[in-house]
Amino acid sequence: MVQGPVKQSAVFFLVQEVAMPDVCADAPDGGGAGTGDPFVPHLTTAAEARGDAVVVHVTGEIDAETAAEFRDAVTRVLDGRLVVVVLIGVAFLGSAGLAALLGIRDRAVASGAVVRFVVGGNRVVIRPLAITGVARELELYDELGPALRDPAPGAA
Repeated sequence: MVQGPVKQSAVFFLVQEVAMPDVCADAPDGGGAGTGDPFVPHLTTAAEARGDAVVVHVTGEIDAETAAEFRDAVTRVLDGRLVVVVLIGVAFLGSAGLAALLGIRDRAVASGAVVRFVVGGNRVVIRPLAITGVARELELYDELGPALRDPAPGAA
């Protein structure tokens, strides 16, 4: 289900939910979301304008089923400005998600945008980034504030 764009008080929001079958629905605890519902959103992205920047909040799982939707949601807002992707709410980051992060970085560079990723203390995200070396390829931040305030690379 895709909703957006929606204008609210001069702030641009884009919300995208990707619904996937809950493969754990038969688990004793009800599965991934605990609802038993066969279609539970596993990835949500919400974009908001913050001055000249766009902040994209991501929650859920970035895996083979959702990586393309994640990549598209972020690259849709790349237009030569700062984009900060907040990954603190990500519950799973698979190899397809790592590839999506690198793809986002590549598209940002090609479009003249700057993209930064806020990981906070989320080990689910930090660990695969560190193990694979992808962390060295991305601008990573612990908090949103510094990611928004730091000057763009090459800025005077």
